[in-house]
Amino acid sequence: MAFVIADRVKETTTTTGTGNITLAGAVTGFRAFSSVLSSSDTTYYTISDQGGANWEVGIATFTSPSTLARTTVLSSSNSGNAVDFTAGTKDVFITLPAARTVQSVDGGTTGLTPSTASYGVISLGGTLVAANGGTGQSSYTIGDLLYASGSTALSKLAGVATGNALISGGVGTAPSYGKIGLTTHVSGTLPVGNGGTGSATTFTTGSVVFAGASGVYTQDNANLFWDDTNNRLGIGTATPSTALDVNGVVRDSKGDVRTIVQNAQTSAYVLVVGDAGKHISITTGGVTVNSGIFSAGDAISIYNNSASNQPITQGSSVTMYLGGTATTGNRTLAQRGICTILCVASNTFVISGAGVT
Repeated sequence: MAFVIADRVKETTTTTGTGNITLAGAVTGFRAFSSVLSSSDTTYYTISDQGGANWEVGIATFTSPSTLARTTVLSSSNSGNAVDFTAGTKDVFITLPAARTVQSVDGGTTGLTPSTASYGVISLGGTLVAANGGTGQSSYTIGDLLYASGSTALSKLAGVATGNALISGGVGTAPSYGKIGLTTHVSGTLPVGNGGTGSATTFTTGSVVFAGASGVYTQDNANLFWDDTNNRLGIGTATPSTALDVNGVVRDSKGDVRTIVQNAQTSAYVLVVGDAGKHISITTGGVTVNSGIFSAGDAISIYNNSASNQPITQGSSVTMYLGGTATTGNRTLAQRGICTILCVASNTFVISGAGVT
């Protein structure tokens, strides 16, 4: 089904009334409707009395081979209504109704301009403005962005160098590219998992920052503080007075470093590696120093906590010098005597003190 207009198509008819028109054949020098139309095609038509005053212009639907249905009446001698034709011969032909002709084409406010053609195909050129659904832009560079620069206008924002971000200028202001300012464009607290501190706290100068609960960075200046002016570290104090100022007990694996930890024994005792840095309080049986136990720098103190002599035995493969002499061998620690045994090399010791013979 198509809408068809063709030149020099004209037939006659003797149809009466307001119904379908039965075509009676082409007028000499003209073509029949069937030569340009197929069934269900539509076209403009005119039917008029030959020598009479009745006429009708409209849109008809063709049914092969020779029937026109008067689908729509556009104008007529009957005030725009279908004409009730009487007996007699009428002319029927394809025409272009005046009401359906294009007299001018105007692009209006669209920004489009029609071609100069006055018939046939009339094309529109130009750039459709934003107010009519277009952009108002006719060319772009790769990377350009469009933004509303007015209530009915779009503008281009040209791309910039790598590393810049699109930044809002606020309501009613054009956007722009630039660097993200952490103080002007970013709010909130960056979590530890994303490289932040997880804390909005402004740390005090000298704070030694550490991971607190849930990994959030925190400070505790009263218990851990660095005096960067004097290069002093305070533990348990925020006002260190020495390079390392500790307010509290300092302990190591042996115990309190200000105390020589005691290992009290009441029978014969063989020193073990855990005795390094301690003092042995012995009441009976004496003390033996065996090989393969201590390393150079280890020291052990022995106190004779009795009223009788206590033997200090040099174990197998051990060399134990009496301090200030070349004498080696077992020693005796007198009652209430005290001595220190220092490992100076592998299985080599020096013993000295009060009451050592």
